[in-house]
Amino acid sequence: MQLINSPLAVVRSVRSSIAGLRLLDIGCGTGSLARQLVAESADVSSIDPAADAIREAAAAVPQARSVEVQAQALPFDEAGFDIAVMVARRCSGRRSEG
Repeated sequence: MQLINSPLAVVRSVRSSIAGLRLLDIGCGTGSLARQLVAESADVSSIDPAADAIREAAAAVPQARSVEVQAQALPFDEAGFDIAVMVARRCSGRRSEG
């Protein structure tokens, strides 16, 4: 069994080569996954509902299309992507003592 230890590994578990594929990064945040996908020669669109995150993602990954929008209202064609990825980060909300 292959260890899947990163968002990019999740994408590669679907398709080993993503060069030329149209990928949608849902909830892109500051663009860290989009940067990796673009480096793999994917055609990337990134969305996030937070304007600050989209501005940062657009500056960090100018090769990707970055759009401020919620995932419930995608402004793309229905079959516009080969793969869509949404990475959720788990936060406990607790601060460490120290």
